[in-house]
Amino acid sequence: MCIRDRYQRRVRGSMVPHVLLLGRTGSGKSETGNTLLGHQAFKAQRSFSSVTTSCSLQSSGALGVIDSPGLSDTSQDPTLAAQRLASFLQAESVQSLDAILVVVSATERFPQDLTAGIRLMEAASGEGCLARVGTLLFTRARELERDGCTPQDLLEGGPEGLRSLAERCAGRIGFLENRDGLPLDESLYWETRRARGMGLLDAVLLPSACEPFELSSGLSAEAVVATPAARAMQFSAVAQHTVGGQPVSELSEETVSYTHLTLPTKRIV
Repeated sequence: MCIRDRYQRRVRGSMVPHVLLLGRTGSGKSETGNTLLGHQAFKAQRSFSSVTTSCSLQSSGALGVIDSPGLSDTSQDPTLAAQRLASFLQAESVQSLDAILVVVSATERFPQDLTAGIRLMEAASGEGCLARVGTLLFTRARELERDGCTPQDLLEGGPEGLRSLAERCAGRIGFLENRDGLPLDESLYWETRRARGMGLLDAVLLPSACEPFELSSGLSAEAVVATPAARAMQFSAVAQHTVGGQPVSELSEETVSYTHLTLPTKRIV
């Protein structure tokens, strides 16, 4: 069953599929949401600080996309994004997630604190959500294609934190080009972008047998702050006046359980 068939079936049952976007500031997260929806739904621009500071749900009628605050933003409390996500999911009564895209720019340096930030976002959504419906998504696929780079190349040459994210997503990896190589005509431009988004969702949802993750185990905003990972990130931010400068390897084993990792062996898309 392809994603379009699933949309039609769930929309007829008054259940719009939902996709959650997670990622650092400047990764192309909001642009990915626009590609999935096929129109300019989220504000996206190059910036050193997060453009998306709160959660937002936009819909195309057959698909709902949730954009979350950018992670690794040194100007904010490192736990704030997870708190806002937890509150948003409860306030909007989102019952399930059909896909979670952990968006990483393939052409920028991977920040080590991103791994802990994603861990907090996972706790806010529900333990096991990434293993069930998560995909590590690299944006700027055209540049990778021109360089002859494969997903395995990125993982083998990348830091441990990047490999850990792939592991938590059960080895599911996707590439997406949001802007490059599109027609100039505005109607064809968005039609082509949406086609790319639908192709991505077809690829990342089929391996999971198209079963959504039920949001029954997500933490409240108050509970997120009380987790060991949150306390360690807050302590690091106060001690160093930055989040980006704190290597995940310096956090306690209790805080970040990303040790003894191996490269993904499951299907890579």
